[in-house]
Amino acid sequence: MNTLFIGRYLSRLDRVDSTNNYAFELLKRSDLPDGSVIWADEQWQGKGQRGNEWFGTPYTNLTMSVVLKPRFLEAEEYFYLTKVVTLAIVSYLESLNLQDVKIKWPNDIYIGDKKVAGLLIENQLKGSRINLSVLGIGLNLNEMIFPAHLPKATSVKRETGKHQSIELVMERLCEEIEANYLRLKSNLQDLDRVFETYLWGMNKWRTFLLNGQPIELMISGVSSQGRLMVKGRDGELRKYDFRQLSFML
Repeated sequence: MNTLFIGRYLSRLDRVDSTNNYAFELLKRSDLPDGSVIWADEQWQGKGQRGNEWFGTPYTNLTMSVVLKPRFLEAEEYFYLTKVVTLAIVSYLESLNLQDVKIKWPNDIYIGDKKVAGLLIENQLKGSRINLSVLGIGLNLNEMIFPAHLPKATSVKRETGKHQSIELVMERLCEEIEANYLRLKSNLQDLDRVFETYLWGMNKWRTFLLNGQPIELMISGVSSQGRLMVKGRDGELRKYDFRQLSFML
């Protein structure tokens, strides 16, 4: 693996409930090195945002967690870690000549109108700063059949027609994550412009659910605190977090 620190400590598991859970259990017993990676062939209780579960056939997709110690980040700057990982996945997908790759706020990756990957980032704070982060990644690589309740799901193999080496993709993502993370450490705002070019629905009118009620809004960006910035028909700029606002796809 061509990295300085991410993935240099690698724990590969046959089966686990959640790579994020496993990482936190390890951290209770020992101080894992910065950049440690937990990689599982089967994750049977993967977690997503809003309490969603991650579906995946064993030995088919990439499920992994990266442990970072971003103590240079204030607690309110946590969303920069989402930018680091989502842009790493976008870079990998575009290297396969896939088109219309987008980041759907707050932390999903889409190809066209189909979801191919999702993140769950869990942070521990120390004072006003982030002491520890576990970055959980679920990427559909070779999945070909999805359950009926996931009509908007896809995989890299579905989109390209080619089988993907899970190990090689894991190594590629470690390299991309490290490159973005080092950019972040040198300049917090360096990833902002690139992130917004891939933001799903940017500068387009979309229907959302705001506190359970449909409303038309236009996405204007994402704040440094991870809140979606939108404009209403009245032109007023508003900011919402994911507990208040959701997409109607």
